[in-house]
Amino acid sequence: MSWQDLGSIGELVSAIATVATLAYLAIQIRLNTAHLKESERASHLHSLDQTVEAFSRYRHLVAQPGIAELLELGLETYGDLDAAERTRFRAVVEEYFFAYNALLDRSRSGAFHFNDPARIALPLGTILSRAGGRQWWADRSAIFPRDFVKEVEGQFPEVARPAV
Repeated sequence: MSWQDLGSIGELVSAIATVATLAYLAIQIRLNTAHLKESERASHLHSLDQTVEAFSRYRHLVAQPGIAELLELGLETYGDLDAAERTRFRAVVEEYFFAYNALLDRSRSGAFHFNDPARIALPLGTILSRAGGRQWWADRSAIFPRDFVKEVEGQFPEVARPAV
């Protein structure tokens, strides 16, 4: 066997190894792609669970004895609430607004998709259309992220603060 024959055998072995490596890489890429898709699906489901849980906390709060009445009273006469009532009212309303903010963040990041944001924003409109709700927003909107405040005030211009 000459050096040329050995060189040819080496090239053949190298070609076979290259094809085997490419086949292995193709299989790994497919497996990785499937894993990424499953991970993305799990992430979307987790975001959905978190969103549902956030709004459920709000509904649970409102269902507590006396809270629905406090909510109605605060939406009418926020400024007349005593300190304890105001604290409880803020906690309930802020729970909903924080849940809605999280929903918008998840939607913007692509982690959660919903078909009708206006329908989900209905309670925001219910709260902000009432005198106490507008007064609460003027008092407490600064605790929310700036982009959320812009979003809310864009949807409900009647609560927008004048630009400084």
